[in-house]
Amino acid sequence: MKALFHKWLLLFVILAFGLTFSLSWFLHRKEAKKNSLLLLELNLKDVGGRVRRSETNLQTITEMSAASAIAKTRAFALLIQKTPSILKEPETLRLICRKLDVDELHVSDRSGKLIASQVREGPVAEDYRHFNIPECDRFYRDTLYSSRYCHCRTGIYSGIHCIKDRKKNEYL
Repeated sequence: MKALFHKWLLLFVILAFGLTFSLSWFLHRKEAKKNSLLLLELNLKDVGGRVRRSETNLQTITEMSAASAIAKTRAFALLIQKTPSILKEPETLRLICRKLDVDELHVSDRSGKLIASQVREGPVAEDYRHFNIPECDRFYRDTLYSSRYCHCRTGIYSGIHCIKDRKKNEYL
């Protein structure tokens, strides 16, 4: 009788343990899923906020860069108005490049033909001297005839990595 009781007791203990384990596993799984979904949602909201802040910062930096480039261009234009002979002095143009903290300086006449060109470092960019491309003339025609019109194009990458794409990106 005792042995039969022990067998039934063992069976009930095993069933109770299995039931408790199954119920506990089910509840923990459900809670873990809920918590992980909540954590993912919070992380996605955080990432979304960071992306929005980054886009806002990029827009602000782009606007500040454009304003700075326009200010440098106006300063260079004023310098040319006061002393037009500097366009024939490569070393002076190179010094102006350094002082304005720009990589290149290019000056066009009213017809759109490039009359002066200088890079900050290295030899004068002779290949720019005969720059007379109709697409560029049309694009920049407003800037050639108006002292009020300002346009700062989006930057293009330069350097060793864009040599093969230079022709494609040069006039964007």
